[in-house]
Parts: sequence; C-alpha cells; structure tokens
Amino acid sequence: MKQFTSDGCSHWWNGFYNLFCDACRDHDRIYGLGDNSCQTRLQTDIELGQHVIASSFSPKLACWQRSIVLASVPVMFAGVRTFGATKFGPGRQWGYGDMY
Repeated sequence: MKQFTSDGCSHWWNGFYNLFCDACRDHDRIYGLGDNSCQTRLQTDIELGQHVIASSFSPKLACWQRSIVLASVPVMFAGVRTFGATKFGPGRQWGYGDMY
C-alpha cells in the first residue's frame, strides 16, 4: 500500500498565511482515491473553492487580502478542472494514486 502524499496546492499559491494548505491536501487526498466518477470529481473541485472562500474570512486577513482570495477562486477552480484531467500526466490528476 502506497503512503498518501500531497504537494499542497501544486502549482498554485497556498494563500496568505498558508490558509489553503488544508483544503489542498484534502483535495489531493480525494483525487488520489478518485473513483473515476465525473460527478465526484466535480463535487471535490467545488468543495475546494468553498473551502478557499471560507478561509478568506480568517481574521488574519486584511480586507484587500480577502478580495484577492475571493477573486482567485474562479481561477483556481478553472485550473483544477483543466489540469486535473488525466491527459496532463501522472502526479496531479484525478485518481493519480494507489489505494491508501
């Protein structure tokens, strides 16, 4: 059995104060255990965006930082939808891992 690994938010920033790291690790875990369901993958990607939005309300963030986080959610979502596809090679795509 292969041990779960995560690279945080892959080729994306981890947010101010690394606020997105937990969300990205959870997203990676679900991708690693992907069940080849388009609906599950979509739901996982939506939940990542929701977690990032929720993180933007951290008291650690100034108003201008919150604005940047909220503006970045659609870009992050588009990135995981596009580059999470299996055609972009091993390592980050849906179902990339073995059973953990």
